Amino acid sequence: MLPALAFAPPLEVQELLPQVIEQLDMPASLELALYFENTYIGRTVASGTQLAPLFPIEMWNHHHAVPQGIPRTNNAIETWHRAYNVTIGCHHPNIWKLIITIKREQRLVEVKQDNF
Repeated sequence: MLPALAFAPPLEVQELLPQVIEQLDMPASLELALYFENTYIGRTVASGTQLAPLFPIEMWNHHHAVPQGIPRTNNAIETWHRAYNVTIGCHHPNIWKLIITIKREQRLVEVKQDNF
């Protein structure tokens, strides 16, 4: 249930966390929930002040991205990097090999665009 909080409206995440914690019954799950609260939501201490989380809700919440079709991961970029590394064939190319590879990649993109 904790991953579902990533798709809840950001302003409701703090309100929904206690409901999620209630559904957890194992002690290890409760430890995970406390870690999640400290790291991603921020804990309210006895004095009533809210401690800032390590990662703010706006950074990890995908509520607004999903309806707009914005990807949640960078898998497409990782795929391009992997293909590019295979094409270039080395980790540190000299400038000429880099230029030739970029030109080859540009031709490939143009061919793909012409076919659509």
